[in-house]
Amino acid sequence: MLSESYSRARRTPRGFTLVELLVVIGIIALLISILLPSLGRAREAAKSVVCKSQLKQLHFAWQLYQTDNRGKFFDYPLGGAPGTRHWMPYLIPQTSNTTQIFLCPSAAADPAGFVPGTYALGTAQTPWVEQRAGEVAPYDRSSYCYNQNLHPKSTYGSVNDRFQNASQLRDPTIVPVLGDGLFRGGTPGVAGTKRHMPKNLSNPLPEEAASKADEAMRFISNRHGSITNIVFADGHIDGVSLTDIFTLKWHRNYVTNQPIGSVN
Repeated sequence: MLSESYSRARRTPRGFTLVELLVVIGIIALLISILLPSLGRAREAAKSVVCKSQLKQLHFAWQLYQTDNRGKFFDYPLGGAPGTRHWMPYLIPQTSNTTQIFLCPSAAADPAGFVPGTYALGTAQTPWVEQRAGEVAPYDRSSYCYNQNLHPKSTYGSVNDRFQNASQLRDPTIVPVLGDGLFRGGTPGVAGTKRHMPKNLSNPLPEEAASKADEAMRFISNRHGSITNIVFADGHIDGVSLTDIFTLKWHRNYVTNQPIGSVN
């Protein structure tokens, strides 16, 4: 009888004590706290990879346009005919009319308060959007910024600074074409502008007018942390440190070793 009772007692499962449950819960919570930041970083790294792939496709479209036009860069002077003001309409036909590649996954959310017939500036999390009076949808909408020194009739800067065609790209490895940005384009290096590092990396554009900033600042944001994805004229893509944005060859005479805070 004793052995039978003992045997039954051994077969009876024993439940967890409260202390044991708290220990298990604590271990699970600790593991989650360790893994979540890693998963978040992995997710953002994947978005950055997609962003770079899209910039590569846009660069290929940019090259195709040049091939079809004897090496000439396109013009998109402001105030032109509807649909021809910016760089997007020139590249869309070369991308099988796919507009999704103009949106970085880290900046795909719609900008708040956009009113058709106007424009909305972008941020680190949102693209810029524009629709001029008389135009119909789809609107110009992108999270990438074009180096406006790469077209002959820009309304900003000196004509002697601008690249007129591909033959003037002496070192295409350091000339930016497109990159993560906050507006349709920028003309870095205009005389009298200041090389300004913004304080608010999530939404730096309001600082531009106040500080008369060099428009290279339009390529600075924390969309991918401490880097901006940029595709260069030779086709290679690099994650450029935010503090190195002003060291790139934005136009033919851009001084690449001027310190932040100096005036062009």
